[in-house]
Amino acid sequence: MNPKQISSLADSLPPAIFVLGVIGAFIVTGRYHLKTAEIVRHIQALYGKEGRAWPFWTDTKRHMQLFYAPEDLIDTSDGEEIVAAKKRLIAHRKATMKTVMCAWGIMFLTFIGCVSVPIFCGLYLAKYYPH
Repeated sequence: MNPKQISSLADSLPPAIFVLGVIGAFIVTGRYHLKTAEIVRHIQALYGKEGRAWPFWTDTKRHMQLFYAPEDLIDTSDGEEIVAAKKRLIAHRKATMKTVMCAWGIMFLTFIGCVSVPIFCGLYLAKYYPH
């Protein structure tokens, strides 16, 4: 490779790495959100059968409970079917925290790739093509 090609690589590769990282993180977390939405819709349907409502998406308190105290989502007035569905939501949340860590890992590796490619290309140019 000549110096112009290496310099072009150092300019064009980091944005490509960044875009791939964002897509990867989006896919990983998107699957989690779709499954969460399915479970929440099921819980809301069960509440609807009882003539009650369970607003989840507009209730910040419930979002915080899901992440910081998921067991608090279960109310004493809930029926067995609703409790089972909420336990499924809690289990889903616990299982997918690993997935969220995977997304963080993808973003970290993307950052390292975006920073390291221009540095290594610059070092290569300085060593093999000195001015």
